[in-house]
Amino acid sequence: MVRRGDMLQSLLVCMWKALSYIGARCLYSPVSKLYRLIFERKYKNLPSDIPWVASRVLRFFETCTWKQDPMGGLIDVISKPEKFYATKTGDCDDFAAFACRVLCWPSFIISVTWFDPKAKWFKKFQGHNVCAYYYKERWWHISNWGRMGPLDRPRDIWKNVPPPGTIPCAYSIRKDDLKWFDGGIIKKE
Repeated sequence: MVRRGDMLQSLLVCMWKALSYIGARCLYSPVSKLYRLIFERKYKNLPSDIPWVASRVLRFFETCTWKQDPMGGLIDVISKPEKFYATKTGDCDDFAAFACRVLCWPSFIISVTWFDPKAKWFKKFQGHNVCAYYYKERWWHISNWGRMGPLDRPRDIWKNVPPPGTIPCAYSIRKDDLKWFDGGIIKKE
C-alpha cells in the first residue's frame, strides 16, 4: 500500500521536473543573456595558453571563490567565462561554464536537480552544475566540488552528482555557448 507521504513526495518531484524544464527554457536563458549583455561587456580576456587539461582547471579553481548569484540566487545567472577568469568568483554555473570553455576535450554543462526528503520545506530541491567531458573513452565531470570519474555512461554523471540519501529528479544538458539542450549529447565542433 502506498503511503500518503510517498504520493506527495512523488507529486512534488514530478512538479519540480516540469518547473525545471519550463524555467530553463523560458526564464534562466533569457535572463542570463540579458545580464551578460548589460553587465559583462568589459570582460574580454581568457588565458592565452588554452586549451587546458583537467588538472590545470582544478588548480585554477583552487584560487577561486564561490559566490551566490545576485538577489540571493533567486535568478540563476551564468556569467561569461571571461568574467569568471577576471574576477575568480562565481557559483557552480560559472565554474562549469569556464571549465567547458578551456578544457581541451569535447565538453558540455549538465544541470542536475535533486530532492532531499530530510531537508526543510524550501530546501527540499537543490541543484548543481558540472562540466562533463569525454576522455580516454570514459566520462568525467569537473566542478567546484572537484573531479569525478571515470564513469561508463553520461547518465551516470546525473546519478553521481546528488549527495547520498537524495533523489535525482531533473537534468538538462547545455552546450558551452550556454544554449539549453535536452536529451542527446552535444559536442564541440
